[in-house]
Amino acid sequence: MRLDTAPGQRILPPERGATTAAIQRGSPAPTATDAPRPVYYLAPRRWVLAAVMSPHEWHELRAQVIAASPGTTRCSCPAGCPATVLDEQWTSVPELHVKRFVGAALRCPGCHWLGDQSRRIQTWLALKARRRAEPHEKQHIRDCLGWTRKQVKALRDRDLADHAARLADLVRIETAAQTGEASVRPWQVDAGALRQYGYSDDEIRSFEMRMMDIAWEQIAHSNRPDTARNSRPDE
Repeated sequence: MRLDTAPGQRILPPERGATTAAIQRGSPAPTATDAPRPVYYLAPRRWVLAAVMSPHEWHELRAQVIAASPGTTRCSCPAGCPATVLDEQWTSVPELHVKRFVGAALRCPGCHWLGDQSRRIQTWLALKARRRAEPHEKQHIRDCLGWTRKQVKALRDRDLADHAARLADLVRIETAAQTGEASVRPWQVDAGALRQYGYSDDEIRSFEMRMMDIAWEQIAHSNRPDTARNSRPDE
């Protein structure tokens, strides 16, 4: 599958001895003893424009999204809750290790939380450690979306199981990278769809470079033996 990329976008082709991984996880194909070492492709867990934009830049993006969809004040959920949160929409191209921005929309806080697994995991972990009270976002998916307690529990169990599996994967990957048995590279990012909100190629390239800087920094940090166990790309 081919990908049209924004100017300056760098695509790393799949290497010998490596296979495509699901986003934020790496899983190399089995290799022979004399085969090149496997390559793992990883991405930070919270890898979004909100993480690299200044408050002013984020306000401008919000204004552009509102201008592109005038009159949008209510979420699309059944109760039509007030749409107050800007929700980034991303997709992935696993065969090219690319995370692609496709747009943004206003959502209510509950639907925004439901669509963001990293936020859900933070909530479940905080509840498990009794660091916070029952979140209103969790109440939203019951009262507004009609989820049963059993469905909410199933979602929590899946999220926590995925989180535990990802951490185990990353410990294994970090160990392999530190011993030279494997190498680690970041996914690439394509924010070209920001053009629909009036952004120039230079502005888009700047945001992409900031996101890539975060990815490379976290990979470099996790590869240091003294910090690897405590610094993981998905946290």
